[in-house]
Amino acid sequence: MSKLSITPAFSHTLLHPVTITLRGPKGERSEEITTVDLRRVKGKDLRAIGGITDEAEVTLTLVARLSGLDDHQVDELDAADIEVLGRQIEAFLKSGQKTGRRPSRP
Repeated sequence: MSKLSITPAFSHTLLHPVTITLRGPKGERSEEITTVDLRRVKGKDLRAIGGITDEAEVTLTLVARLSGLDDHQVDELDAADIEVLGRQIEAFLKSGQKTGRRPSRP
C-alpha cells in the first residue's frame, strides 16, 4: 500500500484488512490496506465536522481526514476497525487543552 506522508500519532493494524481495486489509465491493480495511521485532530478538522449531527458520519469523516484515506476506502473498513479508530479519535479530542476562562485565584 502506498502511504501518504503524515506523522502518525496512532497506528492501527486492521483486524480485517481491506483489498481495494484501483482502475486507471494503466489498467487495474489491487491494493491491500493493512494499517491505518491517524494524525492528531486540528482546528480545520473540527470545522469540517461542525455541521454534521450524525455520530457515525462524524467518525467516518474524521477517519478519512486524519488518515488520508478517501471516502471509498473508509467505506470498505470493517465496523470493528472503525470502532477502534473512533475510540482513538475520541481520545485525541479529550486530550486537548480545555478552553474557556480560568478559575479566579482567591
